[in-house]
Amino acid sequence: MTAPHGQKNKTPIRAVGFDWDETLFAIDRGKDFYMQSVTYGCKKALEAIGRPPETLERFKGLFDVFTAGEKGAKERDALVDDAAAMLALQPTEREKFSAAFHYYYPHYRVSSDFTGKAHLIEGAIETLRFLNDQHIPFFIASNFDQNVLRIQVRQALGEDIMSNNDIEKKVLGHVDGNQPKPAPDMVLRGFKSLGITPDRHSTFFVGNSVISDMPAAIRCGTMPILFTDKEMATKAPGQEELEARNFSLEEPLKTLISRRNFDITKVQITEKGNKTGEKVTSTHMIPMAQDHAGLKEIFMRYIADFRAPESQGQARA
Repeated sequence: MTAPHGQKNKTPIRAVGFDWDETLFAIDRGKDFYMQSVTYGCKKALEAIGRPPETLERFKGLFDVFTAGEKGAKERDALVDDAAAMLALQPTEREKFSAAFHYYYPHYRVSSDFTGKAHLIEGAIETLRFLNDQHIPFFIASNFDQNVLRIQVRQALGEDIMSNNDIEKKVLGHVDGNQPKPAPDMVLRGFKSLGITPDRHSTFFVGNSVISDMPAAIRCGTMPILFTDKEMATKAPGQEELEARNFSLEEPLKTLISRRNFDITKVQITEKGNKTGEKVTSTHMIPMAQDHAGLKEIFMRYIADFRAPESQGQARA
């Protein structure tokens, strides 16, 4: 369970947030994954309006656009419109068909129809256990459908890692009306679920996307950690070079990274200026981990380095 009740966190890390897909969990989607997701959504939608599943063969050609990868809500809406026209659905049938499709489409990955492979990323459990052992609370925030996300987390993690109560409170996915990442809302909700205000000194958000996760973390005011095995790292500059280039890498992590020579990467965020409305781009240097062993090492060294002054003071006393 995250930060067991009654146990005090004595580390300099107050809280950690995680993305889910490709950070803690991975799905071997295969080339037909999205096609299968659409087929599953349509099958369930046909059941919802009392049509036989054989009708799928009549509009299977409409799915071809999905074989190249996942499409957005607009493309899915267009598919529903085309299917409804082909089936000559009445307005009430179309509304019911659309609602059922959009509900079941993301549920394919947790359905009995799912034929792919899904698994926790190597070392993920050890990272979460380490945080629990240190009584450091954590949450999960993903752009994926919240109901499906919670089902998947419940299936993947044992009660000793995250209780059902924790999952209901601290696993946050996309729900209607809330802004997904790269907006900061979801990450802020995660820290709020822990009763913590994020900052760049004692809270972290770990994710694999420089498009959604890293901007969301930066915008909400926490320290991001990029989790990726891609060739994105730059050699960590020395302390003086960091200060001279005035990148947004704040103490105490700046000292730690320059001394330990961790991999870091640059992330650029473009915002509209508050007064002028013109776009303003800022550059941020952030730490990165290529696997969970590296991520755990960042946490461990961060804790060890900032416990060191305290222990030295006790030794002198």
